[in-house]
Amino acid sequence: MLRQPQLKAAQATVKQAESVLRNAQKELRRTKVTAPFNALIVERQVSPGAYVQAGTEIALLYSTEHMEVKVDLSEKDWRNLPNLHLKENHNLPVELFSVKDKKSWVGRVLRVEQHVDGSTRQRSLIIAVDRPLEQTPALYPGTFLNVLIDGRTVDKLWRLPSSALSQRGEIWYVTQENTLANFSAEPVFSDSEAIYITAPEQLGTEAQRVLFHPLSSYLKGMKVNVTEREPNNG
Repeated sequence: MLRQPQLKAAQATVKQAESVLRNAQKELRRTKVTAPFNALIVERQVSPGAYVQAGTEIALLYSTEHMEVKVDLSEKDWRNLPNLHLKENHNLPVELFSVKDKKSWVGRVLRVEQHVDGSTRQRSLIIAVDRPLEQTPALYPGTFLNVLIDGRTVDKLWRLPSSALSQRGEIWYVTQENTLANFSAEPVFSDSEAIYITAPEQLGTEAQRVLFHPLSSYLKGMKVNVTEREPNNG
C-alpha cells in the first residue's frame, strides 16, 4: 500500500507514452515524402531509418523538366547581345555544345539576372534546356558546355587576326603611297580565331592593307615594301 502512489504515477506515464506512440504511428501512416517536381536524385543526405523533422534536408534534386545553365557575362558581352531585358525577347533560341565531344542541344533564354555579382563583377544570363534527359543525346547535369547566342547586328566591322592589334591597341595599315599609318581600336567582339573592330569612316569604303604583325618600332609615315597575304576565311 505504501507504493501505491508511485505505481499510479508509473501507470499514468505508461498511458501517456502509449498515447504519444499511437499519435506518432498515425502521423507516420499519413506521412509521404514527395518531390515538388519531376526530378533526378543527385545526392541523398539521410539514410534509411534516420530520424527527420520539418526542415531537414534529405536529398539534392535536379528538375528533369528543364535544366538551367548559368552564363556569366561582362558588360562588354552584354553590349553585343540583343536587348534581352525586354520580356518579349525571353525564349530567344540558344545553341549549346559539349566541350568534350561537340554534341549539341538547343536551349532558350529563361531569364536575365538583374544584379552584378560582387566577386566577378559580371551579370548572369540563365539558359534553359527543356527535358534534358529526353534529348538525343541526353544532356546530363554537370556537362561542360560552350554556349552560342546570336548577337546584335553590327555593320561595317573589320575581321582581323588578333595579332593585328598592337600592344598599344592600334591597327596599322599601308596607305596608297606605301607608307605606314595607324588608328586606335577596341575590339567590338572577339573569338578564338579573330577580332572584330570598327574602322574609321574614311577607311571603310575601300579594301585596306592591314599589317598582321605590327612591330613596336613602326612610325607613322614610314615607307615600306608591301608583301600582301589574304587572311584565312575572311
